[in-house]
Amino acid sequence: MKTIRIFIAIVISVFAISLQVFSQTYLLNSDQEIETCSGTIYDSGGSEGQYSNDESYIVIICSDNDSEIQLQFAEFNLATGDILGIYNGAGVTNLLVSGTGTSLNGQTIIADVNCVTLVWSTNASGTATGFAANIICSSLCQSYSMGINSNPAITDPVEMFLDICPGQQVDFTALTDFFNNGSEGYTQTEASTMYHWEMTDQFNQLVVDQSGLGLTNISFTFNESAGYSLSLRSEDVMGCWNMGDATLRIQVSVPPTFEGTSLAPTPICPGETVIFTGHVQTYPWVMSVVDIDTEIVEQCVEDHYDGLICFDVNTFAPGQTIASANDLESVCINMEHSYMGDFYMYIRCPNGQQAILHEYYNCNNAYMGLPNHYDNCVPGTGWDYCWSMSASQPHNSVCQSGVSLPAGTYLPLGTFESLIGCPINGEWCIRFYDNWSSDDGYIWTADLNFNPALIAQDTWNYENVYDQSGNSADGVWSGPDMVDATGFIGTATPFTSGNINYTFTATDDFGCSYDTTIFVVVKPITDPTCCIMPEVNAGPDEAVCSNTYTLNSTLATGNSGIWTVTSGTPGAVFDDVQDPNTTVTVNIFGTYTFTWTEYYLGNTQNLVCSDNDTVSITFNKTYDPTITAIDDMCISTAPFMIYTADFGTLTCSPTTTALNTTTGVFDPTATGPGVYTITNTISGPCGGADFDDETFEIFDEINIVNFSEVCGLTASPTSFTVSWDVEGFTGDPYSGYLVNGVVQGSTHYTEDIVSPGSYAYTVTDPNGCSNIEISGFRDCDCPLYAGTMGSLQTVILCQDECTEPDVTHNED
Repeated sequence: MKTIRIFIAIVISVFAISLQVFSQTYLLNSDQEIETCSGTIYDSGGSEGQYSNDESYIVIICSDNDSEIQLQFAEFNLATGDILGIYNGAGVTNLLVSGTGTSLNGQTIIADVNCVTLVWSTNASGTATGFAANIICSSLCQSYSMGINSNPAITDPVEMFLDICPGQQVDFTALTDFFNNGSEGYTQTEASTMYHWEMTDQFNQLVVDQSGLGLTNISFTFNESAGYSLSLRSEDVMGCWNMGDATLRIQVSVPPTFEGTSLAPTPICPGETVIFTGHVQTYPWVMSVVDIDTEIVEQCVEDHYDGLICFDVNTFAPGQTIASANDLESVCINMEHSYMGDFYMYIRCPNGQQAILHEYYNCNNAYMGLPNHYDNCVPGTGWDYCWSMSASQPHNSVCQSGVSLPAGTYLPLGTFESLIGCPINGEWCIRFYDNWSSDDGYIWTADLNFNPALIAQDTWNYENVYDQSGNSADGVWSGPDMVDATGFIGTATPFTSGNINYTFTATDDFGCSYDTTIFVVVKPITDPTCCIMPEVNAGPDEAVCSNTYTLNSTLATGNSGIWTVTSGTPGAVFDDVQDPNTTVTVNIFGTYTFTWTEYYLGNTQNLVCSDNDTVSITFNKTYDPTITAIDDMCISTAPFMIYTADFGTLTCSPTTTALNTTTGVFDPTATGPGVYTITNTISGPCGGADFDDETFEIFDEINIVNFSEVCGLTASPTSFTVSWDVEGFTGDPYSGYLVNGVVQGSTHYTEDIVSPGSYAYTVTDPNGCSNIEISGFRDCDCPLYAGTMGSLQTVILCQDECTEPDVTHNED
């Protein structure tokens, strides 16, 4: 949108002024160049007199420290028709003001550069007291730089882009570096710095325009999904602007549409699976290119009129500038004016640079269009006039006194080269300045035309990005009974009937989330199409010799089931209660009943569409008849216990009363020697190996009976005979025993001994069960039976000593 502003131009500016002593005086009485930062310049009449008629001089005044310059008019009084033109710089292409009458009395004229040009012209109709202007220079600026920081942090600090979400508030902070502080004799702080924040929207309209001393922080909430350009300028205490350009582009995420987001199938029955497919359709944001439309003005250019027709330009790339005089193709206006010689018209770019289109005293009595000459602001007829560097001639070479200037395109009286370096985006204005009374004009329309080649081919734009792959974290589904929620493709198995809502949330590369909701129709479980009654078979009843059992039931695809214990001692444990082929373990043997319940499509709430079956399992203990090993033994071994893993029915072969089958005690002395086999037999379903047996041998023990000692005839040496019989533990004759280690084949033993002498025998059985010691001594004519036997203590008979036997041999 363009704006038109009509006003009387009174320029007020903050200017860094150095204190001067106004001692030197200068007279505007010749063409000259002056270099100074102090003094007063007067007209040719000086401080006391009047200037003369028909004077025409040009004076250039430049500062002697290369700073900006200004003129403070203490006096200003010109006769009618006399004029002082003041131009920006050392030239006459950039008019600052035209002074007539008393218009500049008390005014300060400020140049943007280090020189001003004074063009002095008087006519022959009379003079006046003239003017006096003090010459003042600004102090030199000390450079400093600006930057912008933000919270949240700038996304791309190199390209200066900030990516945010709609509705997000951003806090902006000015970063100021006074790296030359004090270099030019003054101190600068943030508190003494004037900060100017400006932010434009996609239509180049100002949405932020804040200025203030020490205004280092501002905040803004971005509710529109669009691009914004934020710029920050600052001005120090001496009126010096910051170096460089502090700008930031804010890109607000553009919400997508969710066209194409779908689910299938629908409707479904409770417990069936539905598949969701998310999709986002993104849209690019492109900087709006606003045409520079014709401005409808319809404004009277009355006597002493000073006004602007302004255009807001945002068609071009940020930072793009005028690089050639031909970049501005033309400035056009539809107007009429009754006297061309009494007004200025020039074009001004956004940074204040200007170019003269028409200057007073040119085509003095010529007209523009078909004017109304009565000076009453009643419009005549406007004609179209354009100024362009491509024209062949200026209009002052065509105009004629008393004749309307032909409509057409003309060279400007200045040059568009003075616009080189102007920023293209911003406010452009056509300025009109009417010097004299008695004549007016009327403006209908104005046009501003730039070279189309300047329009950027890569205008600022952006488009948000989503990873739309199936399992991408940029997409998330939410809703009841979700099975797979992450990704652009999700699944759910809803059990509740009705229209069930599911929300799809997508997050873009800016971290902004948007969502849409769709619903799946879940039919009632009582719907005839929603229930296929399960047919459950929990398996046959069984008895097992274990405390574990693997159950074996059926389960249809898509259904679910669960095992429960419906009878039996508490404590049965399932490996997986939902597995139809799970293993169950009991801690107490016995009979248990297990029930398997199957639910259609896993809907455990739908008892109408479920079935169950039971199975009875008897858990029996497994018995082990194993007998602990029994070693061979002597017949005199004490009774011992027969040890078994599990006690069953004990039998002995051959049969003997030595085995107590009730207690399992075996008494070897109650039976004769021999080989015996004891068997442990367990009968029943879990008898294991049914029986076990152990075979062992009972060895006989021996006794000495019929021991005798018979003396022979008296002789020298005397002889006698020792003899005995051997019988077993039960009194049976026993052969195969050993005498002094020699096996004897007869149950009777006899030996003749030469006397005098002694004897000693050790009698043992071959199994080591018996050990009998026999010993004696013969050395005199003692009666018979003088020896000893067995374990009795030997009686020693000395020579010439006799004794009666005090023991008998085996009771003989």
